[in-house]
Amino acid sequence: MSSTSKQEPLTSTNVALLNDVLRSLGFRGVDADASADAKRAASIFIYSQFRNGNTARNTLLLALGRERDNLRKGLPLNSAGRSGAVDRWRDEGGQ
Repeated sequence: MSSTSKQEPLTSTNVALLNDVLRSLGFRGVDADASADAKRAASIFIYSQFRNGNTARNTLLLALGRERDNLRKGLPLNSAGRSGAVDRWRDEGGQ
């Protein structure tokens, strides 16, 4: 079974959406108090959520909100995000 879903293209509007979500939860902008590592991890997490079909602002906020404390502490993320990445890797020819 393929895990690939119809992916929305990454447009400037979508980048603005992702930045807005990150900014709303303190991972982007001049007032962001998260560490550089936490900001990077949050960006990777939110982009992977977007690629997995989670393209609505509210659902992105909820997903990132659930992981916020772990990201700030440098803890591993929810395995659901990783499993989606592994599925994509396998679909694209990974072993």
